Amino acid sequence: MQEILTELGNTLNVKQYKLDVQASNLANNFTDGYNQIIVGQQVDSGRILRPGYGGDSFGNQGSVNAVQTNASVTVSSSYIDFTPGKQRPGQNLDLAMNSSVGFFMVSSDGTLNKNNLLLSKKGVFKLSAGSDILVDEIGRPVLAFKIVNGVVDKSQLGFVHTNGEKDLGWTTGGILVNNFEAAQKDAAVKTTPLYQIALATVANPSGLSVAQGTAYAVSPASGSIDSLDIPGVNGFSTVTPQAVQESNIFYIGEALKSLKLQRDWSATLSVVQLIGSEYKNAIQSLSAN
Repeated sequence: MQEILTELGNTLNVKQYKLDVQASNLANNFTDGYNQIIVGQQVDSGRILRPGYGGDSFGNQGSVNAVQTNASVTVSSSYIDFTPGKQRPGQNLDLAMNSSVGFFMVSSDGTLNKNNLLLSKKGVFKLSAGSDILVDEIGRPVLAFKIVNGVVDKSQLGFVHTNGEKDLGWTTGGILVNNFEAAQKDAAVKTTPLYQIALATVANPSGLSVAQGTAYAVSPASGSIDSLDIPGVNGFSTVTPQAVQESNIFYIGEALKSLKLQRDWSATLSVVQLIGSEYKNAIQSLSAN
């Protein structure tokens, strides 16, 4: 009976963990750039306490069933679903990815130390307080390739310095230009390409760990950043300028999953309480004797 209670306790813990994850997914339904977390569950066969065997042909020995402990429920894996969410119109400095391959890069500490780079699907960018550098929504510098004489220089990966320019915007392919709005109003005004957004990836994106503000940090499971390039090249996603990627949460589906998990959790708890009560009564009965 103790083993049964232990396995039921494990099942409750797994279901509670899945409920917590579902709650996080639902809470971030309207968080732009949020990617849902999916929890896998596996059922492990119970331990064989006694093997079974068939009866003999003379009827001298009947068959005996095997005795096995209850199967246990564990979390097989948790991973992040990077399928892109829907897009909606954004601002001049916003970019949205069109597939799951690739991440924007931001610096967690304002340096180019590769150990402090974070990856993000959320391309909601703005100018820093001093309007001298391009940052994400919580102020982390964005990384891009510098464009020199109209050519993307992939050897110059760094922060996007604006040099006082404020009329900036992304064009097709993720190229940042100046005079963005002015050129739309007056065809005589020319734009100058300044930077090309850089994308990165890791060997196992599902192994990334969640960091602050819909960004992700590399981990031993994900591996380090192993590929850098521009949108639409070498399998990397293309990007849509002036667009925002919404969360990829299907709210109704997640809500139904949560309801089912809550019912399963309550049912398992009822069984635990029933067995616990019987266990307690049995001990009291033995003590009385």
